[in-house]
Amino acid sequence: MTFFNFIPKEIGLKKFLFPIFCVVLALIVLFPTSAFASSPPSSIVIKFNVNSNHPTIYDKSGMLFVSTGKWDLKINGDGSFTKTISIPNNNFSADQFANGAPEEGTFTLNGNYNKGNLTGEWTFELNIPARKGWNFPDSYTGKGTFYTTQPITEFSGAGVLEGEVSRSYTKWTDVNMKSTTALTETANFKDTWVTPVSCTEVICGCGELPDAADSMARFNSVTGEVSVAHCNAGEKAQDWTPATPKTKLLVGDHVSTGEESSAIFQFLDMTTFQMKPDTEVIIKSPPEQETKMGLVAGHLWINFKKMVTNGTMEVEMGQAVAGIKGTTLVLEQDDGISTLKVIEGTVVFTSKATGNSIEVNAGEQVSSNSDGLTPVQKFDIASESAAWKTLDEISKSKSSSGSALPALAVGAICAIAVLGFLVIVIAVIVFIKRKKTVK
Repeated sequence: MTFFNFIPKEIGLKKFLFPIFCVVLALIVLFPTSAFASSPPSSIVIKFNVNSNHPTIYDKSGMLFVSTGKWDLKINGDGSFTKTISIPNNNFSADQFANGAPEEGTFTLNGNYNKGNLTGEWTFELNIPARKGWNFPDSYTGKGTFYTTQPITEFSGAGVLEGEVSRSYTKWTDVNMKSTTALTETANFKDTWVTPVSCTEVICGCGELPDAADSMARFNSVTGEVSVAHCNAGEKAQDWTPATPKTKLLVGDHVSTGEESSAIFQFLDMTTFQMKPDTEVIIKSPPEQETKMGLVAGHLWINFKKMVTNGTMEVEMGQAVAGIKGTTLVLEQDDGISTLKVIEGTVVFTSKATGNSIEVNAGEQVSSNSDGLTPVQKFDIASESAAWKTLDEISKSKSSSGSALPALAVGAICAIAVLGFLVIVIAVIVFIKRKKTVK
């Protein structure tokens, strides 16, 4: 007795299966789309570097408000973008104006994104009405360009906002305040910015790997909010799933730790990677090749073990590449600056901006930014190691197996819905068949 024995011959197998197929297909297509799909609007985070060399006109115009903090730059489907910022002017209070007129300027940027590069033009305007005791208004205008100097990738990005700001105003030319002259002052400026990119942002790219090869890496410890994004062909970096100690890490995967979270994962050769909170890495090569990792953001401890087999490893960062051969080190990627601290052995550190390399030994640290390598400095190995040891102890005490309950729950609901539908169909068929038999 099989399931199909319940199907009367006059109904036909095809006619019976077709509605079931339609229902199952609808559940597979529609239900996961609403439950799993994540399509946030494309955006790039722009963070301006601290710059104290602005001209006076720039500061007084309120343009400093533009280059303070971060931008969330929305990218449209065709690559175009627009950024409008309302700029308050704090030079004067409302009671200094005859009618209490508010002061507000407007900064407008229009541009395009193309293959990691941003290009655009901006304008600025601020009008200050005449004040009490001062019968003339002031006006500030500005224009310039916005562009990338380092294309935006999953590791980094950098660029410039530059142009000129002008002030037009009227000035008395005699002590009796009877004659005036119109004046215009212009000053140029240049602000730099970086993209603290994370794969939680759509612009972060994924590898187009047709075959998701097993990296043979597995988690030793998962504490707090740890996620994995499978970045192979057809998959998006924003599709994060909770990680557990049993999660299989594939080549091209992104691994991310949240706030107050950490993770430790290990390859077959016992090479160990320890991630602090707010860290993201990319597994970039299969184990049989030269090991390659990517550090998108955060702090990473590496204990590399392949020296006995003449193996090497490269870790790509925003501003530099670390060439490693059997050593222990710490890598940090923060705000567009890549930093290396060597605990044991020697690491070759290469600047992306200049191509210059330097050998860094135990107890030494060096950084790389958009201008190149910084001077080598000493650091306290014991203090650095103690900080990671403390994190390791916390991870072991709080390590969890993770949770895939949301996905499992959705899968269970789908399965129950399908099975329920089949049971109802079978019951109806049996009822009809028995009724005909009775007749």
